[in-house]
Amino acid sequence: SLTITGGKGVSVLIENRGLLPVNKVPWRINLTGGIILKGVSKQGMIPQLLPGQQKILTSSIIGFGKTIITATVDDTKTTAKGFVLLIFVIGVQ
Repeated sequence: SLTITGGKGVSVLIENRGLLPVNKVPWRINLTGGIILKGVSKQGMIPQLLPGQQKILTSSIIGFGKTIITATVDDTKTTAKGFVLLIFVIGVQ
């Protein structure tokens, strides 16, 4: 499961709700809209996620305006809307 939150930058909480460990899990956080000077896109690889394990992925941001945040982890994708105010992302829903 994926949960997007704001605050100082963007955070995405992921959890392996399956019964088996997953290995080499690709992830990406992408912002569209607004004026994003830093943090438009960030990606990486999680070496292993055990059953029931949670991990928080973060992306620091500098910008201003309404944005759509898209988080993709392996084949799961979720989106949220927010407002970027300098280094903060507020009103994420």
